[in-house]
Amino acid sequence: MGQRSSHSCTSESPSHVPPTAPAVEVPTLDSKSGESTILSAPALSQLCRAMSAHHTLHWTLLYSIDTHDRSFHRFLSECVRKGPTVVLIREKGSQKVFGGVNPIDWRSPLDRYDEAKGDVSLPTEISTRNRPANQHEAFYGTQHGCFVFAWELGTIDTITTWRPQPRLNSNYLYLVERAEDDKHVGFGMGGRVGHHGWFIDKWLERGYCHGEVCTTFGNPRLSVEESFEVDALEVWGLDPALCHLEGSAEDAMAVSALTGERLRFRRHQRKAEAGRDGKVLTGMNDGVESAKALLRMAGKSVHSDNL
Repeated sequence: MGQRSSHSCTSESPSHVPPTAPAVEVPTLDSKSGESTILSAPALSQLCRAMSAHHTLHWTLLYSIDTHDRSFHRFLSECVRKGPTVVLIREKGSQKVFGGVNPIDWRSPLDRYDEAKGDVSLPTEISTRNRPANQHEAFYGTQHGCFVFAWELGTIDTITTWRPQPRLNSNYLYLVERAEDDKHVGFGMGGRVGHHGWFIDKWLERGYCHGEVCTTFGNPRLSVEESFEVDALEVWGLDPALCHLEGSAEDAMAVSALTGERLRFRRHQRKAEAGRDGKVLTGMNDGVESAKALLRMAGKSVHSDNL
């Protein structure tokens, strides 16, 4: 949604989800992590209509500022690798609620870097090997099932949704956990690096909806102000099988697996640099270049550049 002035990008016709649309079964909200301070029954019903194939009958509150405080580390541990999610954001000082549906997964640049190197396998929708030509290296995902939405509290006549316009760009999902410049650390949807459709910073205190019209989804600015204070933030998981994995065990398994993957890669890389394993760096596709760009963005050196 990274947005630019309306004279250079025409806003896409939005889709309205009226309360009179055909009824859908409203999912059960698993609020073991706390109650929602944003969702109402009408809003939930309309979101489910808009989600169609990604609508599930069991939503789990993975992360909430009210429950978990403003901790990016906690957000990452609770939401990364937990399957499809709905992100809800309430702007402080206004009645605006907006967010987006991530139909895939929240994944870090390191996950995508390791996959591009061939050390791990990621779903097709996340894989850098299948990146659209007009998708920036810092973004990932496909247009299928991905959209942003907005409504106003107290006037829930309709939820308005905007779906991707891949003819402009394919910058759907963004998550960066480390960068040389802290202003790039956070998560969001749409636009381009530093000029997002919606973006929440690493402190989970401020958000940004840049410009007037989003270049990815074609929506007008979702927030009242371009830079706003986050009043409430909730992330709801849509895959019960993944959402109910215990955080500590999941984290331990992820760290163990990721450490092993990194060690294998570095061991192969050392052999290649010493001339003992010429196969390691052969046959790499364009995904490697995308992975290098992600590492540079995170302030990491890429030792294979000069090989």
